[in-house]
Amino acid sequence: MRVQEILTTDHEIRYVIVDESGNLIIPVVRYLKYLHAIGRARNTLRAYAHSLSLYFTYLAQEHLDYSCVTLDDMAGFVLWLKNPYRSLKVLPVQPVTQARTNTTINQCITAVAGFYDYLWRRHAHLLRHSSLTSLAKHGWRPELLRERAGHTQISSTYQLYVHPSDEELREAWERTQERLRLSQPRQEER
Repeated sequence: MRVQEILTTDHEIRYVIVDESGNLIIPVVRYLKYLHAIGRARNTLRAYAHSLSLYFTYLAQEHLDYSCVTLDDMAGFVLWLKNPYRSLKVLPVQPVTQARTNTTINQCITAVAGFYDYLWRRHAHLLRHSSLTSLAKHGWRPELLRERAGHTQISSTYQLYVHPSDEELREAWERTQERLRLSQPRQEER
């Protein structure tokens, strides 16, 4: 994993993380884009990108999926950060100076915790959208959906949180096309 500095079309410097094949690590790219959007300083973005690059390197070495790490995996990451050999498979026989200071390790953990907080909030927000859409699809009355969402206006609930699926849109379009065909006068009636 490596941090890559890029220049956007509006001439701003951003940071992304790419793997050994040059593929973007999309969840991290989205998180860094979010941090940029909320006004984090460029040095903060660079530090977070570096910390997350270290984290995803650790995950790759340990064959772990970022979406299902445990507390033990996080403890392993801390040990990995301390280890000067950048691998948990190589452990020193004699005491050695740790590779990073405790301050640097805490900074890495802060970046990783922020990344997971972002993922959790985004996931919870997406769940709110999908759950209200599902409830509407299963016949919940609009006023119940409004109450469930905690809104004062039904229009807010429907405009922001209830979304038709692609299949529902297709079916509605087909019904509309059928109605249009039925309402048009036939050629022989003219």
